[in-house]
Amino acid sequence: MNILILGAGGIGAYFGSRLIPAGHAVSFVVQGEHGAALTATGLRLEHPHHHYHGQVTTLSMSDLTAARLDDFDVALICVKATATRDVAAALAPALAALPPDEGPLLVSLQNGVDNEAQLVEVLGASRVAAGLTRRIGAHIVEPGLVRATGPCETIIGAWPNAREGLADRARMDQLARVFTAAGIPTEISDEMHTELWRKLIINNGVNPLAALLQVETGVLTGDAEMTKMVHHLMAEAGVAARADGVHLDAAAVDAMHELISTFDSIKPSMLIDRERGRLPELDAICGPVIRRCEQQGLDAPYTRSIATLLGWALR
Repeated sequence: MNILILGAGGIGAYFGSRLIPAGHAVSFVVQGEHGAALTATGLRLEHPHHHYHGQVTTLSMSDLTAARLDDFDVALICVKATATRDVAAALAPALAALPPDEGPLLVSLQNGVDNEAQLVEVLGASRVAAGLTRRIGAHIVEPGLVRATGPCETIIGAWPNAREGLADRARMDQLARVFTAAGIPTEISDEMHTELWRKLIINNGVNPLAALLQVETGVLTGDAEMTKMVHHLMAEAGVAARADGVHLDAAAVDAMHELISTFDSIKPSMLIDRERGRLPELDAICGPVIRRCEQQGLDAPYTRSIATLLGWALR
C-alpha cells in the first residue's frame, strides 16, 4: 500500500518503522527539528523487539496537492488532538478537488473521542475511519530518534459504528491485514465509538494523574491509594460516555481498571509532553469527561480536580 502518515512522533514513527520493512511505501508529513532530522539522516526507532534505522520519505503539508493525495491509499492521522482541526483545514482544499470516492482513506490514530467528528465535519463521512492504539508507549528521545515499548494493539473501524459509518469497509479490512502482517496486531470493530470511549476511560484514569505526579503508570496502579484514585477517574469517564449513547457499566470499568493494572508500566503521553515542555492533551482527555458529565447535569470532581491542578502546574 501507499501510506501517508501525518505526524512522525511516537505513534506515527512506530507505524512507519513497521510498514516500511514490510514493503509498503510510506511518506511522513513532518515539521520542526524532528522533521528536519528525519529528512536529513532518516528515522531511528528503538523497541525491545523491533529496531529500525533508515532513510524515510518526508513531505510538508504544502506538498499535499490533490494529485499527490490521490496517490495514497491511506492517510494515518497521528498528530496531537489539539492539531486535528488545523490538519483537516489544511487537507480540505486538495480533497475537495477529488471525487468523493477518490483519495486516501483517513484513519485517526489519536487520543480522545472528538477527532473523528471534527474530521467528518470538515472532510466528509465517506473519507474518515476511526482508529486507536493501546498498550504502546512511544516518544521522541531526540530529533530523529524515537523510543517505543509495547505491542501496539490497534483497532480500526467505521465512524461512529458499522451501521452509520460510510468509510470503505474493504479498504479497512485490507489495512487491518497489512498492519497485522507488519507486526502491528490489528482488528476491526463495528462499534468504534464505544472502543474510543474504552480507551478514554483508561487514558483519563492514568494520563493526567501521571503527568501531575510525574510518575509512570505502574507507580499509580501499584500503589493501594493511587489505584483507587485511578479507578475513580475511570468511573467518571464511564459516566461521561453515556452522554454519547455509549453505555459502559461499573463492571466494564472494573474490567478496564484490572486491564490497565496488568499493562507494562509506561510514561504516558501527557507526562512526556510535560517533561519536554509541550502542551499536554489535557482538553482532549479530561475535557470530554467534564463536558459530557455537565451535559447530564453531573459533576466529575476527580477529573476536574486533577485537570485543574495539572493546568495550574503547567503555567
